[in-house]
Amino acid sequence: GCIGCCFTDFLRTSIIMAEETSFWQDREIRFDVATSLLELRRGEFQIDSINNIEDTKGNNGKKGMLTITNLRLIWVCLRQSRTNLSTR
Repeated sequence: GCIGCCFTDFLRTSIIMAEETSFWQDREIRFDVATSLLELRRGEFQIDSINNIEDTKGNNGKKGMLTITNLRLIWVCLRQSRTNLSTR
């Protein structure tokens, strides 16, 4: 899977959902954040996770775990957890 495509689709869907339900959500993508910021927040729950998702943009060839929650997408490199992406 392509992490860039997943994030783009997620952001597009979030914008549509926000417009339809008047739900506000920041759609910022953050890179290489502290692992403590990747922990689930109050009211956030994991929907699914997919292993061996390759980052084909900034970390070309690195595989990681994609976690899908009710609020954001989180990708963490399997070899170095400090290499990560998250919607905010």
